[in-house]
Amino acid sequence: MTTNIDLEQILAGLSSDEARTAAISQLVGKVNLPLPQIERVLEVYEGRGYWNGAADIARKAGLNERAVEDYEKAGWFEEAADIALEIGMKEKAEGLYQRVIKECEWRGGVWLTKLRDVARKAGMNEKLVSYYEKMKEWGAAAEVAHKAGMNERAVENYEKANLFEHASKLALELGMNERAIGVYESRGYWKNAADVARKAGMNERAIELYEKAGWFEEAVDIALEAGMNERAVEVYERIGNWKSAADTARKAGMNEREERLYQRVFEDYEDKKRFKDAVTLALELGMNERTEGLYQRGIDYYEKINRFSDAADIARKVGMTQRAIEDYEKAGWFEKAADIALEAGMKEKAEGLYQRAVENYEFSGRFRDAATVARKAGMMQRAEGLETLADLING
Repeated sequence: MTTNIDLEQILAGLSSDEARTAAISQLVGKVNLPLPQIERVLEVYEGRGYWNGAADIARKAGLNERAVEDYEKAGWFEEAADIALEIGMKEKAEGLYQRVIKECEWRGGVWLTKLRDVARKAGMNEKLVSYYEKMKEWGAAAEVAHKAGMNERAVENYEKANLFEHASKLALELGMNERAIGVYESRGYWKNAADVARKAGMNERAIELYEKAGWFEEAVDIALEAGMNERAVEVYERIGNWKSAADTARKAGMNEREERLYQRVFEDYEDKKRFKDAVTLALELGMNERTEGLYQRGIDYYEKINRFSDAADIARKVGMTQRAIEDYEKAGWFEKAADIALEAGMKEKAEGLYQRAVENYEFSGRFRDAATVARKAGMMQRAEGLETLADLING
């Protein structure tokens, strides 16, 4: 290993001061050199105006403040600024970065990437946002603006980046409710706009937007939650859900509206031949006179088109037991017919129907159901045999 004495002898043996200066400049940072030797070399470089070379040597030697000065004199402002920032000369660094930006801006758009990088290093957020915007990097611009508290600018850039959820959420957090809704509404995203309005507690606006989106149930939910019963009725009417509209009007005590709407429900049911629903509703509302006019028409209609189970359902609701049994029997619903007959005290009729139900289930291979009916009818031996058969089949 070369000693200091050996190095001094070698340097002294060189043919000129220029040679010694060249050697020392290349040895800086590789061997320990006396500070005066380094400073003499720096004075030579600086005296000749070799500022960037002097700055390189100062940097290697750890003379950072001198390196900053020499890089600055060389016009290498970014290098000077980086060192100044590194050693805590923040104010100096900011001034130097400003000079870099001024020079790059003077040179034009091709330097945008450089400008962006310098602004990011310098923590110059407003400039960084503007450079991202010029580069059409809207998402990055929005993120920087958001972190820097430039919230309206962030919302704008999130929108330009098509990051609508971010834009709307931020606007809502800032209390910019109209803006939060408008992010979606202006683009025809009615459902999203409605969701935002709902979060903001703007119930009427949310209802309108849900209606535009075709999400009528949500519109009704909000109206009912907010006690806006008349509005809920309007939404139901708009989509032709007369039954729900009438029920809502009834709960809200809107008597005149209720009567008119139930009338519409009955008309709708009758037009669509939904006699079973019409009879059920009339009974529910205690409209006995209306029930009498409907049930016979319903039974006759369903029997005519061979929908005997529906005819039987109506007959049973209005207490026409015999007719219900007959129609369930015609529909092949023997067990149900038998249950009604037994309930009405028609034991012999019930036994015959249970027998047919068992045979029908057996024919269909439904042995477990057949066993259940047989046991219900008191046919214990037959029930046990059917249960054994079902157990064997099911393993």
